[in-house]
Amino acid sequence: MGRRALSAAAAHAALRTAIDARLVLLLVDTVETIAVIAVAAGEPAAASRLLAATNAERDRRGYLGRTLSAASMSNIAELQADQESAWTEGSALTLSEAIDLAERSAFGVGAGG
Repeated sequence: MGRRALSAAAAHAALRTAIDARLVLLLVDTVETIAVIAVAAGEPAAASRLLAATNAERDRRGYLGRTLSAASMSNIAELQADQESAWTEGSALTLSEAIDLAERSAFGVGAGG
């Protein structure tokens, strides 16, 4: 199993744990992590939806915590510009809808990345 697949599997396990424990802020961070994996897996539209949803949830909650590096933040700005339609869709998602989308994703799982 490649690094991306291991990362994706760990992120999905963390998502399930956060759901079970009802750890809302960890859910936001974990969905964001899955979005970063989607970028690496070449899924910019899905990444944009998830990142926009987490940004919107951060704004709603006043949650300023951020797990992303400066390089990742730069990639987000590019995604926002390049994937405007997907970003707009993601911004309208509730956290629950974003979690559903993240749960359905398998970016990197079973791939060589």
